[in-house]
Amino acid sequence: MSKSKSKAFCAHEAGEVPGAIVSGTREKVPVLEKAAWAAGGASDAIITTSIGQVALPVYNIGLGLDAGMVGLALAIPRAFDAILDPLMGNFSDNARTRWGRRRPFIFVGGILVTLLYWLTWCPPRTWSPTWMFAYLISMSTCFYCAYTLYLIPHAALGFELSSDYNERTRIMAYRAVFGSIGGLFLPFFLTWSKSTHWSPTGDVVIGIRWVTGIAGFVMMLAILAAAIFCKEPQGVQKQEKIKLWPAFKYTMTNRPFLIVIGIIMLVIVACFLTGPFEIYVLRYYVAQGNEALGYWIYGVTGFLYGILGLIYTPIIAAVATRIGKRVTLLGGIMLAAMAFLSTLYFYRPIPGSWFIHVPFISTPLDIPKATFWIMISKIMLSPGLTCVWILGFSMIADVCDVDELKSGLRREGMFGAMYNTVVIKIGISAVTVITGMAVTWSGYKSGVVPSEAVLNNLRHTYAVIPAVILAFAFLLTLYYPLSEKKLREVRAELASRKQAAAQP
Repeated sequence: MSKSKSKAFCAHEAGEVPGAIVSGTREKVPVLEKAAWAAGGASDAIITTSIGQVALPVYNIGLGLDAGMVGLALAIPRAFDAILDPLMGNFSDNARTRWGRRRPFIFVGGILVTLLYWLTWCPPRTWSPTWMFAYLISMSTCFYCAYTLYLIPHAALGFELSSDYNERTRIMAYRAVFGSIGGLFLPFFLTWSKSTHWSPTGDVVIGIRWVTGIAGFVMMLAILAAAIFCKEPQGVQKQEKIKLWPAFKYTMTNRPFLIVIGIIMLVIVACFLTGPFEIYVLRYYVAQGNEALGYWIYGVTGFLYGILGLIYTPIIAAVATRIGKRVTLLGGIMLAAMAFLSTLYFYRPIPGSWFIHVPFISTPLDIPKATFWIMISKIMLSPGLTCVWILGFSMIADVCDVDELKSGLRREGMFGAMYNTVVIKIGISAVTVITGMAVTWSGYKSGVVPSEAVLNNLRHTYAVIPAVILAFAFLLTLYYPLSEKKLREVRAELASRKQAAAQP
């Protein structure tokens, strides 16, 4: 940055008014652009969630690799890749191309990330555990580097699509809708992988390669839609380039931003920490050791959970525009905590069953009534997580306005990068390691039917720990300072400064 621009960037430290106002985003965004960006975001949600759900069943149960080693192989690359996030965010903010600051990276990253996503599940099963671990950690490293190349610019593009407080919530609601649609199919990945369509014996290890290959191709098309159909604010490219360290420093000292990513991280950690435990509980406790039945229950309840997300999304968006983002988010977090605690009652074998022919399984199965009791917990859990996906990202977009008021610059790339570093890379990396170790600590051993004590350990971990974490998220949300009134005052001040700067 030039000396004058650097001074403007740091002006808020001395209470000065920055002179370069570059805000030029639209208030209303066409439906096609909302849908195109949201489709790419849905791919991000599917990739992130599916790795956590599929890794242990495939590498631990299917291939016999120790659960702790699986966790390390997935976590170490993410921690290393966290270093790349601020670099990518700053590089994206400073990019000047004929196609914009974000779209070229989304296009290239979208192709690479989906290809590497599929390769992650293709290790030769004859390899020793050492080579299996080496393969997983190598592919994970390459995958997460490509993931950064696509994700950071895509998140930044979403933050800058609109300048309106409520329109941002609607944009994120579109993302939640597409995420829920993708989520309808995600729980069936393991069930489909056991289909004899992919291997004569219904081998999950072979089947998952076909399932993730097809899913990866569809996700690639969705990501490319964002690069092709979305428009970037043109005036922003005229701003002076931003040095890395000042951008990093002032992003991580932005109090509203730190509160938002703290809330999102706590909620996501609560869910990702115990997510894989649900598969073990359903298979060994609810389905009483029947693998196919456990995966099917996991799939059908997850499918219905996705339907609930579609139903709740417009309701949450409407409620948030009426009573505010903070109050709506508080209610969602409270419901999510209650949902996890309720699994101690609803996730249990219930006497009685219904006879049903399960698709993709050659023999009929008796489906326990527990399947339907489980949905009571899902009904409470869905609005809580949907609130985070919609309102959390909308709040980050609001924070960018406050930052512009102080710095005179638009830095969505750095905000997206630091969100990805703190929440996705560091937070979930730690969670992945802890989850794998927790499965081992519970007493579970691959190939051995777990005892009643082990099952109780898994059940209580799945119910209690996320509820405690969500309680902290609730308390942190109480301290979020940006209301709709405050943000509209910020936008009015930005518009006034822009008008004044345009006058001769």
